[in-house]
Amino acid sequence: MVSDEIYDTEGLTTLQARVKGSGEDEEIRTYQGTKGHEKLMWSSNYGDISPGETAIVDPNSAQFRDDIKDLFMAGGAIVNGITYNAGITTDEVDALILQGELISVNITGENRVYSYAHPTVDTMKVTEVVGGDVDHPRATYNYSGPVGGEVLQIINSNRVTSAYTYDNGALIKVMQTRTGNTSQTLSEIFYDGTTGKERIKTIIKYRGLGTVDSPLAVKSTSKYIYTVGILTDVTEYGGVYTEGGVNQKATTYHYDGSAGKGRERIESSITYNTTGDNAKSASYYIYEGKALRAVNTYRNTSPIWDGAIFTDAGHATLSASTYIYQKASYDGRAGREKIAQISAYAKDRDAGGNLITRTNTYYKYDVDNDDGLDLVQVKRVVNGKETMKSETLYKGFEGEEIADYTLNYKGASGS
Repeated sequence: MVSDEIYDTEGLTTLQARVKGSGEDEEIRTYQGTKGHEKLMWSSNYGDISPGETAIVDPNSAQFRDDIKDLFMAGGAIVNGITYNAGITTDEVDALILQGELISVNITGENRVYSYAHPTVDTMKVTEVVGGDVDHPRATYNYSGPVGGEVLQIINSNRVTSAYTYDNGALIKVMQTRTGNTSQTLSEIFYDGTTGKERIKTIIKYRGLGTVDSPLAVKSTSKYIYTVGILTDVTEYGGVYTEGGVNQKATTYHYDGSAGKGRERIESSITYNTTGDNAKSASYYIYEGKALRAVNTYRNTSPIWDGAIFTDAGHATLSASTYIYQKASYDGRAGREKIAQISAYAKDRDAGGNLITRTNTYYKYDVDNDDGLDLVQVKRVVNGKETMKSETLYKGFEGEEIADYTLNYKGASGS
């Protein structure tokens, strides 16, 4: 078994409920392993908010230093052992972070520390430690080149290795591989552009234990579109993408580029049905400052829908036959947001016009000291009362989590 999909058939007759695909789809799960020994690897209850590439944080990049500058000015970081004080000026922060050589960055709210070292004159190594566990670093970043001109070569984490390939100094590809008893290619990220001005062109993601030599192993292909250097759209296609051919759209993402190059953020997305010709759901992204705080997902009762959510630019009135399917809320600073809760709703509202909550899903990260997802609790909601439906335990660092086991509950009490 490689995957299954769970549907909520509440309100359907027994005969209707037995029809494959009937009801509201609640969860898609993928598995890995040999027959009879499959293991749950991923659940849509813990999904991506972007086209799906594993987020790569380069602790030697200009964007990282800008983020640290913001944190430092807000009192949320200790840089080179220096804590924020109210009298520090922007020029002093620039001198410390942008011009001075970094030795350490401690992001206090995340209990995350980056330590910078130069084993030789032409190499640099950055160690990322989370939760104070210095014996088991979250990741190590290895660079080559003189001070001020270092380029990232490889990132080693507990389960994923990211290897960088350059051509005449310009980054052209990053290959991400899951390590373990068997090596699994997760993705290939292709770039174009000159040195220092590279941008993502294509991302290919792989499924199962496939290799890059097998087209059947390709899970999805994402194509990036830019206008005057600003990212405007990303389209994710199912399987292999053929230039000029017929390709099946899976999801399209529209970006807001008003903050400038490198600061684009997702504004909306549309997920398509299995044939890629009609919208299945559309999502609208809500921010607080730079940080994502919510994603509202909508569906439509019509089998033919273009994904239009609202009837006007003010987002005040839902378009015909459109209803809100779920709301997801996020916590954390910009670039480090984590999903906190998803509430799923019924198609119809109550007599007072209020949303009827079907389930609440809660995401827990504080069971252990690492920064990964630890626990997902799904609770049914009936007449405003919650009962436990399932609990899934995860292990691994952020972005590398795998499901360990799931407990399913039955009965009205959810016990």
